[in-house]
Amino acid sequence: MNKKDVYILLTPITAFVIVGVVALLVSGQCHRLIQAGVGQEKYETFAKNVQSGKWQITTDKWLEIMKQHQATRASNIEIDAGFRAVMLYIVLISLLGIICQVHAVLYIRKRLTK
Repeated sequence: MNKKDVYILLTPITAFVIVGVVALLVSGQCHRLIQAGVGQEKYETFAKNVQSGKWQITTDKWLEIMKQHQATRASNIEIDAGFRAVMLYIVLISLLGIICQVHAVLYIRKRLTK
């Protein structure tokens, strides 16, 4: 086996490494976006104010809270949809890489049997 054969076999592997790094970066970014949308501090402040009696919840306040909740939920659904699309592309690229790897192995095998 010469250097050309080694390069042919290693080319799809580098593609897998790149796809893996991209998948890690994308998943980390999506996790940060979802965590940023949670707003735990706002909820704790709101809960303390309601429990202490500082705020009396009116119908208008309930509607405002529900609108905020719906907006947050819609945002999370949008982020999830984008994340699923990116993961689908990563899976398709991985399958293409597997096909390239099999092709490279069969090509080298054919060359070596001659």
